[in-house]
This record gives sequence, structure tokens and C-alpha cells, in this order.
Amino acid sequence: KLFDLQLDKKTIKSYAELLGSDCAFFVDNEVRMGSEKGNVLTPIELYDLVDKYIYIIKPPIYISTPQAYAMAEVRKSFNSLKSLLLKPIYQWKNNVFNDFEKWIFKSYPVLDSLKKQLYQHGAVYASMSGSGSSIYGIFDSMPEKINSFPPDYFQWIGKL
Repeated sequence: KLFDLQLDKKTIKSYAELLGSDCAFFVDNEVRMGSEKGNVLTPIELYDLVDKYIYIIKPPIYISTPQAYAMAEVRKSFNSLKSLLLKPIYQWKNNVFNDFEKWIFKSYPVLDSLKKQLYQHGAVYASMSGSGSSIYGIFDSMPEKINSFPPDYFQWIGKL
């Protein structure tokens, strides 16, 4: 839309897949669960996200996706994750986990610290996005920007 390329969604998705197997996920504006390499997308209705806010923090840390997958210990199946996500968001903190966090937080403790800070600032749920290094928190109301982060930390707050 920004550049008025006049491409249909199917074409845009095919180009997005060339950038990365999970990039086509961002073409549609709807909640989907990704499986396999992130290229198999299944729609899911998460009514608990209505009227919530998201705070994303991206420190200048690069994490190799192949290395992340090699080190991850997968704990739950796709279907069990879906059933957990359909529960109220207030139950996610102790039930919904990103399998990459266990070893990545050991290698990059600052990421664990960012997640904890989001909870300290009122997040009802926080997690690392994919294999990192972005950390996000979901809030009931618009969170205030945390000014203690270094200037090279990308921060974004928006309504879901």
C-alpha cells in the first residue's frame, strides 16, 4: 500500500516467503498460529486480545535462527499450545512458554531482564518473540514508555 505496487496478497506473500519462511505471516492482519518453519499458518480467534496494548522492545542483539532451533527443547505440541492460548490471557503467564527462552535467556540474560521489567510495569503477559531478540508485553491499558533503556533499544507501543 505504501508504495502503491498494485500487487495482490498472493503475490505479496510469495515475495515475503523469499525474505524468510515466516515473513508471509505479516501480510494478513489477523491472529494465526505458525507451525513447521512458520510458513503453515492456521487462523485462531483470541478474543482476550481485544482492546489490549502491546509493548515491543528490541535490543541490538542478533540471534542466529538456525542455532536457536538447534538448541531449543520443544515441550508442547501445536494443539496443546492452541488450547492454552484459548484460555484467558491472565492464565498465560504460567502456562504459555516460548521454548527458545530457556537457553537464549542463559546466553543473553538482558533479554530475561527485559521480560521481567515488562511484568514489573504491568504486563499481563510477556514473552520473547520467536527466536529473539524482541521481547513483548501485553497490557490491559496503554503502558508508559520505559525510559531506562539505552537509546539503541528499539521500542514500540500500540493497540492490538
